[in-house]
Amino acid sequence: MKSNSYVLNEHILLTPRSNSILLRSILFIFAPMFKKIELVSIALICGFLLFSCVKKAGKKELEDNLKAAMVAHLNHNPQIDTSRVKFYIQEVIFFEEKEDYLCEFKVNMKEKLNTQLKDTTGTMSAKISKDFKIVTRRF
Repeated sequence: MKSNSYVLNEHILLTPRSNSILLRSILFIFAPMFKKIELVSIALICGFLLFSCVKKAGKKELEDNLKAAMVAHLNHNPQIDTSRVKFYIQEVIFFEEKEDYLCEFKVNMKEKLNTQLKDTTGTMSAKISKDFKIVTRRF
C-alpha cells in the first residue's frame, strides 16, 4: 500500500496535510515581503510600458520627414509659380545638430513652358528644425 507522504530530507517526513501547513506558514512569514515585491513589480511593469511606447524615429522615417518638410517648403513658396514648377526630392544627406538638422538635398525640378517640359537636377542645402516646421535654405 502506498503512503501519502513525501521525504523532504532524511530527517523530515511530510504528509499532504503537513505540506499545506508548511506552505501557509511560509506565506505568513513572507507576506509583507510579497506585498513590497508586488508594488515593485507593478512599478517596473508600468515604467517598462511607459518607456517602451515612446518610439524613436528610425533613419528611414527621419529621411522621409526631412524630404517632406523640404518639398512642402519648395512647392508652397509664394515667390514661385507652383502651377508651372514642381520640385521632387530624390535624396537627402543630413547631420543632426543640437537644435536642427543640416541637410543637403538632391532636387529634381520640372518646369512647364507652353508645350515643353524642362527637367533639371541640382543640389540644395537647408537647415530644418527638429519639429520639421522651420526650413531655412542655405544655398
